Amino acid sequence: MSKKKKINLAISIAQVVVQALILYNTYQQYKYSKKYSA
Repeated sequence: MSKKKKINLAISIAQVVVQALILYNTYQQYKYSKKYSA
């Protein structure tokens, strides 16, 4: 595997992780807002 391919792979993985974290945070906030508004 070339160095460039490894870097691209690392970037792809990082983007997936970041998106998962954003989704998780959004879900937590949604859950809490539901809890306190109800």
